[in-house]
Amino acid sequence: NTGVAVDNASNIGTSSARWKDLYLSGGAYLGGTGSANHLDDYEEGTFTPNVNGYTSPTFTDTGGTYTKIGRLVVFQIRMQLTGGTASGNFEITDLPFTQQNTRQGSAAIGYWDASGINNNRNVSLYVAQNKITFFELTGAPNNLTASEINDTTWTMHISGNYLT
Repeated sequence: NTGVAVDNASNIGTSSARWKDLYLSGGAYLGGTGSANHLDDYEEGTFTPNVNGYTSPTFTDTGGTYTKIGRLVVFQIRMQLTGGTASGNFEITDLPFTQQNTRQGSAAIGYWDASGINNNRNVSLYVAQNKITFFELTGAPNNLTASEINDTTWTMHISGNYLT
């Protein structure tokens, strides 16, 4: 070692002599040294979503998983609801992080075994703050209310993403 800094010439480990773990108090620059290349957060976890629009529902087999990479949160939810009384706008709440105020995230239903929505309304989902809002697109656009869902027993799987 001559004490001279050499850029982009050294490796840490090899394909057959890998390092096990890396602990950083800051971030890592990947593919460049600009701020766009700085990864300062990575996290995987679970969370327990909740629902607005029903009074006293019973949840079984309900949970969520997420991966957060930088500011991007990718999540999956499964919910099974039984009973309860419809009481307002239908929303899924308690996402793991608060969404950035200036941009909405998106979500999609992969599976929903309810017998339908009154009057066959088309529904879109969006993420705002830390909840998923169900928005009906048929007729005048409005938030979907729980009373417009034909069942009080259903299972739903949702995937989505948003920025923190």
